[in-house]
Amino acid sequence: MSKVSPKVSIIVPIYNVEKYLQECLESLVTQTLRDIEIICVNDGSTDSSLEIIKSYAAKDNRIKIIDKPNAGYGHSCNTGFDAAAADYVGIIESDDFADVNMFADLYELITKNDVDAVKSEWYDYTGKHKKAVKGTKITSQFNTGKISSVEDKAKLIKGQPSVWSYLYKKSFLNENNIRFLETPGASFQDTSFDFKVITLAKEIYITENAYVYYRNDNAGSSVNIKGNGEFIFKEFAEIDRFLNEHPDLKTAYNVHKFQKQYKTYYWLLRRVAPKYRQEVFEKFVKEFQNYHNNGELDEPKGLQLVNNPQKAWKKFQWKLVETRFKDFKRNLISVRISSKRTRIELFGRQVVRIG
Repeated sequence: MSKVSPKVSIIVPIYNVEKYLQECLESLVTQTLRDIEIICVNDGSTDSSLEIIKSYAAKDNRIKIIDKPNAGYGHSCNTGFDAAAADYVGIIESDDFADVNMFADLYELITKNDVDAVKSEWYDYTGKHKKAVKGTKITSQFNTGKISSVEDKAKLIKGQPSVWSYLYKKSFLNENNIRFLETPGASFQDTSFDFKVITLAKEIYITENAYVYYRNDNAGSSVNIKGNGEFIFKEFAEIDRFLNEHPDLKTAYNVHKFQKQYKTYYWLLRRVAPKYRQEVFEKFVKEFQNYHNNGELDEPKGLQLVNNPQKAWKKFQWKLVETRFKDFKRNLISVRISSKRTRIELFGRQVVRIG
């Protein structure tokens, strides 16, 4: 990389990912956009992650290493933002990897269209089977191009935050003080960050192209909930604080926030350990009761929850049983067909092979 500032800074928050880190870094050092810096933020890893980063940095001077005590994902991303030298920044999680054209394509789109952010699709990736399936479907609701209306932004709010599928204009983040919550040990710290980006951006460019391979089979990933999920409640408390500071945005987006919140809390209920479910549900109900008592709540499902929490609890339990039964049937037997052979699998193990 020359002495001229890079075009894109890629932030890689890292904590104990030795199993996946090389694949991630390899996908970044081979990007077709060469004028980049790769900011590896090691969050106090206790495995060989730091040694892996150093081995790559020894061969590629575009890699910048920040080694710090463990303070969580949000702190790592914010540290990366503060260190970024480029005008545009992206995040790639260290157990995922990127298509080699990702940052060349996104940089062209964000500069050509002069928008605050570019949003792309991604692949849900299972490493065991090397299987990638285009995952989001959210961008299919838009025509490719710029969005700015409340209606279009609401569609993005309802989707998965996926902060690693964006490229951001750094000045936009700095001018609006958009940063992650720094909650030690927490996950899903992208919820409030993503909400602020979407609602404050003047324009976001949507592309249907997918670039990030989002790993679903990492046992240490944030998709696996530990504890009672308290951090998710903190994310929505931060969104409430933000909206109270921006009355115009609260008027426009509060109902969409409630819809997102309701959906997320029910998702959390399905993911936490059974011993925490009653506790999470009671906190869920209490929050929505407080919104109702303050005269804010006008979202139909939220009102149903407040008016009859016992019925909502029973409905959730039935839905949980139904979901588990569907998962059982899906995992029981599957058929995989390729141009060369057909395989029938029982609980993921091959029992019949043709070809």
